[in-house]
Amino acid sequence: METRQYLLVIVAACTLASGGPVTAAVFQELNRDNFSASICNIASMGVSFNIDEAYGEPLVASKMRWTAGPNTNVDCLSKVTHVWIRVRTETDSLRYFRLRPKVLPAGQNFGATATESPSWSNLFCNNPTDSAACEPESISRQLFSSSLRFEGFEVVTKGSVSSPRRPKTRPGTEDGGFSLDSMLSAAIDNAIDPDTSSQAAEEELEIKKSQLTPEQVAAQIAARKEDQAKKATSNVLALISSPLAQYTSPAHDCESARTIANWVQAPGMCQFNFGSESSHDYLCADNGKARSIRATRRARINLAEDIAEIAEIRHSSDGWASLVLVLNTDLQSTTDGDYKTNRWQITADESRLGDLEQLAVNLMTLVDFCEPG
Repeated sequence: METRQYLLVIVAACTLASGGPVTAAVFQELNRDNFSASICNIASMGVSFNIDEAYGEPLVASKMRWTAGPNTNVDCLSKVTHVWIRVRTETDSLRYFRLRPKVLPAGQNFGATATESPSWSNLFCNNPTDSAACEPESISRQLFSSSLRFEGFEVVTKGSVSSPRRPKTRPGTEDGGFSLDSMLSAAIDNAIDPDTSSQAAEEELEIKKSQLTPEQVAAQIAARKEDQAKKATSNVLALISSPLAQYTSPAHDCESARTIANWVQAPGMCQFNFGSESSHDYLCADNGKARSIRATRRARINLAEDIAEIAEIRHSSDGWASLVLVLNTDLQSTTDGDYKTNRWQITADESRLGDLEQLAVNLMTLVDFCEPG
């Protein structure tokens, strides 16, 4: 479900008698329902925070509360949980700043307030990950004193994220590329008949299988495939929320560098709500002024019905790679207007090729699980 935002109050400080700049102390609470963070299903979460300046440095205070969703215990969230607030700037660009609130078990009220003083050069970052590039102090100070909109948040649970498993080998094709069908086959084989560490273990597994009825074997296989699908769902969320969260293309002709932000929600293992936002400056206007252009797309994709093909990953000489989901029909976008699409593309820097491969494997595992029959 979409993030619900509640603006409590924004208090602007008076101009200092010395003639210094006006700064603003921001007090706000954001709420979000029905989403996942790593392996944790979260029914609801509220984050309360304020941002101020003290002795020339930023001062951030935050606290949070949450309610566990299905199949999630009350201690699922790691004690090292970061909440990244999405910030819309005056130029409509997207930035993030990090909160590190005290994490309590699910179902409790707001915990104690956690206070921190990050450096200006680590305050506003380009995406919700510790490895993201952040604005330098001069830009951060300008943003801090400007009118900002807080549009929601992403949650990264450091200690609980299960890294997607990479294939031991990349299945090859005759042209030296790789086959997604082979990658899918390997993933499903691993789900149904996991690798054993020795010949003795394999023999023991066969003996156990021989003692089961056909119905029990079928049930065991189905349970393993469901478990693999749950892990695949978690991996898709983790990949798109962190290493594939943002891509910046090179500038060319009349365009500045184009920033593409990706996000996804999973109401269920067979339903994904994809979102993508592209922003850049048009540099060839008649008046000579740069014009900011932003486009947002969203689509609800049912893996049981909507996927016609997960295409081979494309490579570009410009240094990017992309994964395309080809859809059976034109899907109505969930944004305003009449926009429809029969494909969904996720683009990343070529250095993230391994992450795109893992995204493809996990999505194909889910398509195989979700398709009827």
